[in-house]
Amino acid sequence: MAKGRAAYGHVRKPKTEIDGIKFASPGEAERYLELSIRVLREGNLDFFLQPKYELQPKFRKNGVLYRPIVYIADFKIIHGDGHIDIEDVKGWGGYTTPEFKLKRKLFEFKYPDLTLILLKRAGKPKRIAELLAEREELK
Repeated sequence: MAKGRAAYGHVRKPKTEIDGIKFASPGEAERYLELSIRVLREGNLDFFLQPKYELQPKFRKNGVLYRPIVYIADFKIIHGDGHIDIEDVKGWGGYTTPEFKLKRKLFEFKYPDLTLILLKRAGKPKRIAELLAEREELK
C-alpha cells in the first residue's frame, strides 16, 4: 500500500487538533467547530465526542471469549427538546467501508429510537480558519 493511503484506496487526511482534541480528519474538526458555535449561539444544545454503542455483548462459546462489537460514532447531539442525533462524519466522497455498513445496520436495529446521520465534510483549512474566527468572536 502506498504511503499516505488508507485501506480501500481513499487518501488519509492529516489529523487536526483543536482545543487539545485530535480529530481523525479535518471534516470532524470542522463539524466540532460548527457544533461549538451552535452551542454559543443557541445554548439549548449539548454534544459529546466519540460516544460508544454496544452492538453485541461479549460472549463465550466452546471456551473461546468473543469480544463485544462496539460502534463509536463521531458525535452525540442532545437537542433542547431531548431529541438525540448521532452523527458520523465521512469525507467529501461519503465513502463507507463494508465494516461500517454492517455496524450501521446493527446500530439501526439495536437503537431504533436514535437517529444516525452521515455527514459529508471536506474539512478545508480555509473553512476551519473561518469557523475558528467566528467562534472567537462569539466567546
